[in-house]
Amino acid sequence: MGETLRNQDGSRQPITGVLIDPNPVTNAGLKSVLEEDPQVQLKSSKALSSKDNDVDFIICTVNIFEKSSYHWRDKVKKLDSQTHLPIMVVSYHDEPSFVIDALECGASGFLPQSAASETLIEGCHLLVEYGVYLDHHYVLPLCNRISGFRHPETLPKGTSFAIDHEFIRRFFTKREIEIFELLVMGTSTEKIAKQLFISLYTLRNHLKNMLRKTKTESRTSLVSKAYRLKWVVYYKKETQTS
Repeated sequence: MGETLRNQDGSRQPITGVLIDPNPVTNAGLKSVLEEDPQVQLKSSKALSSKDNDVDFIICTVNIFEKSSYHWRDKVKKLDSQTHLPIMVVSYHDEPSFVIDALECGASGFLPQSAASETLIEGCHLLVEYGVYLDHHYVLPLCNRISGFRHPETLPKGTSFAIDHEFIRRFFTKREIEIFELLVMGTSTEKIAKQLFISLYTLRNHLKNMLRKTKTESRTSLVSKAYRLKWVVYYKKETQTS
């Protein structure tokens, strides 16, 4: 786990987000919360169509009337496939099944509307830093749903993992393999770009191609599929005896 990005004086680095909310009431409410933090800047949704934008995250609301329709799912999937930015879904629907559904559609985080005033700012900073944000109430149901997936940091001591490079070379380019290796380690999009010395725009294009090749809809589903189909496998490290 990394530390939250901060400047030398201890203050957080600024982050920029886009709020997707057609409801003027909730839109104004979320804006007022985010404006309390000078390190959070909001841009118009038009910024998402610019190739040179510096947007770090997206907040997408799902209102009380959208749950039974496929509209909100299509909206999240489209945002994820077009931008590859971390998406925070905010909604009054807070049951675990809905949260899991949102994550499987491509969201990277979820926040109940009822808790937005208290945790929205912190959640957005953590979403940008780690690439994911989820209230602890939803962790266990999510772990039960994604059987077979374990983050490398949660493996028992003495256990490691290996990637089937011979297999993934059949469809990934050399650069895509480098990105894949970092994805399965849980590295955030921002850190992948910095580590590989490429722009976020270039990285998003690579991710888009990788999702197309693997017939997945988000980086989360790509990693889950990799573990499920054993493109990544666990093994017990051999201990040396003197």
